[in-house]
Amino acid sequence: MRPLFEIIAPVVPGMVVAAWMTVTIVNGALAQAVALRTGRAARPAPDIAATELPRVVAAGLAIMAGLALLGPGALGVVGANATVVLTVPFLVLGFAVVHAATKGLRARGLLLGGLYAVTAILTWPVIVIVALGLIEQGFGLKRRFAAPRPGGVT
Repeated sequence: MRPLFEIIAPVVPGMVVAAWMTVTIVNGALAQAVALRTGRAARPAPDIAATELPRVVAAGLAIMAGLALLGPGALGVVGANATVVLTVPFLVLGFAVVHAATKGLRARGLLLGGLYAVTAILTWPVIVIVALGLIEQGFGLKRRFAAPRPGGVT
């Protein structure tokens, strides 16, 4: 069995880019929240639940994942790094599904805040949310949550 660093080292560039992208998204969201609260926002807050991705992003992810399976050669390393980077949009899409699913709930802020805190600390929720984004891309989960809820709560 190979040492862990030999397995992880080839994808470190992709991990750094994915982390940078995530930090940029979080900083943008925090800046927008501050601008809204201080009345200095140039634009209204986006509806996170309305986030969508073009189908080509999923196709690109599938192609890059296929390249990653080629092994430790140059194409495999490029594919593995691109796969890591291309999961970030699906993380955002997964969070959009969670935002859509929690619309209208009384404890929405607590649930979303807790989820964001847990994903900042642990890895496995990130994997689950990326998977949720992939499922959304293929099957449109948000449309199901947009349907009227029993009792008239939307």
